[in-house]
Parts: sequence; C-alpha cells; structure tokens
Amino acid sequence: MTGTGPGDAGAGDAGAEATLGTVAEAMARALCLAVSTRPADMAAALDLDADQGVPVGAIRAMSPADGLGGVRLALDPGSGLVDYVELSLPAEVPVAEITAVLGAPEELPSGPHDLGVTLAFPRITATGGTLSCVVLARTESPGTQVSSIIMYLHPVLDT
Repeated sequence: MTGTGPGDAGAGDAGAEATLGTVAEAMARALCLAVSTRPADMAAALDLDADQGVPVGAIRAMSPADGLGGVRLALDPGSGLVDYVELSLPAEVPVAEITAVLGAPEELPSGPHDLGVTLAFPRITATGGTLSCVVLARTESPGTQVSSIIMYLHPVLDT
C-alpha cells in the first residue's frame, strides 16, 4: 500500500510499504481536516467521490480505497451528516500492526450481545482541524486479528 493520497501513508517515504496502522492514521488525520461532516466533504478528505457512493440505508458505500476492501460513510438519519467512517479490510490484520502506529489501545466493555472485542486507540487530531477521531478496531479477542476499523468523529472543543 503505497501512494500519494491522504489515505496513502507511504507518501512521505519513497518506496516505503504502508501498514494498516499508517493508513488508518493518515485517513483519520485527513478526516480531522475535512471542511465539515457532510458526506461530500468526508469523501473528498479521503480522495473519494461521494456521488459515486452507493446508498444502503443510512450508509454510503464507497469504492474501495487503496489497500482496503472498502469505505463506508455512516450517516445520521436525521441530519444526513457523517457519524463515523468504517474501513472494511480485504483480510484480517494483526492488532500489533495498528498498535505500532496509533499506540496502545484500551479494551472497551462488551455488551450482552457482543461476540468480539472492541479496542479504542488514542484520539487523533490534526493541527488546524475542527474534528478529532477515535479509531476503534474489532477483533475476536484482544491481541489477535482486526476484522474492521471504525473512525468516530468528534468536534474539537476549545478548553
């Protein structure tokens, strides 16, 4: 996974192989810098075209990004704004590949019907951005393979 778009973390290192961790970090930072959480702005931040997305209920399924199985924008049914972005993976990857870039995750409490484990990585922000992003990874058990990544968007609050 190498390239030059915001989802291509290897852009700064000529010939460097991007890992899922570096791709997730680059995509999260790009989302933090988006003009708004409108689907067109979120897609543009990832070098995707929202008009090419396929609406599936409150989800806009986008064409696969470089090295990913696909990108889905989850929309708030009331406002139509993006609540979160889900990255589907073409194959499971080790949690360590993401932890090496994003830092140690926290295991979130499981609900009564949760079959897997959800890991929350440290919040990502970008200088000049109006959003922050919490990256969540779903696994069968801690320290194993990641099956999907979800990026929740939150406004950056002035303190």
